[in-house]
Amino acid sequence: MQSAKLNFPSESEQVITQTILLTQNASLTYDLLAATSAGEEVSMPGFCKFFRLCSLRTRKMSERWINWLVMRGGKLQISEINPLYPAGDILQQGIEKLLSYALETEKKLEQQMRYVHQVARSKGDLATAEFIENKFLPQQIYVIRMMVNFVNGLRVSQNAYIYDRTTVMEFTKKIHKSLLERHQMLGGSDLFNEDFKPSGWSMPQVNNSIMITAFIYPID
Repeated sequence: MQSAKLNFPSESEQVITQTILLTQNASLTYDLLAATSAGEEVSMPGFCKFFRLCSLRTRKMSERWINWLVMRGGKLQISEINPLYPAGDILQQGIEKLLSYALETEKKLEQQMRYVHQVARSKGDLATAEFIENKFLPQQIYVIRMMVNFVNGLRVSQNAYIYDRTTVMEFTKKIHKSLLERHQMLGGSDLFNEDFKPSGWSMPQVNNSIMITAFIYPID
């Protein structure tokens, strides 16, 4: 039987499997952050919607990595999915701490991507290295910057209630609008994964800010 596993070292397969688990854990973490934000103790609907979008984004990142692993001839290893931080700790925190969890989550994802890139380069797996360079790292840098802006903005505002219902809620509306526009431009097709689109196919561009474009990239 022929195999698609060509120039795909076991080290790359291992770190990609770790990345898939990390993104799935991150998605579950964001689900918890969203649920906590919606609770009566915190009651921040803007952040709740934002964290739900973050959960969707990381889940789509996981799907992209799974597709890449399978396309390269690797095998998906199923592991137990857990939040990146103790659920009990998350459920007892205010919005400032919840947002700091989100920032740390994105930093963990960025560190993992750099690690995978390092391993791939060292083992001569140029395809995986370029996959990370083109599909993940640039966007991840902007998402981290966006998270930092939220952390600093929340602190400077000195009014979490107003910040949630103005800045954060408005940002989530822009994301939803951008996703809807992309969906309509694609004729309603569910083309979430660019990795298997026909040669020469390009994503229609929408006039969005860089950070919004970077955020929605895995979801498109």
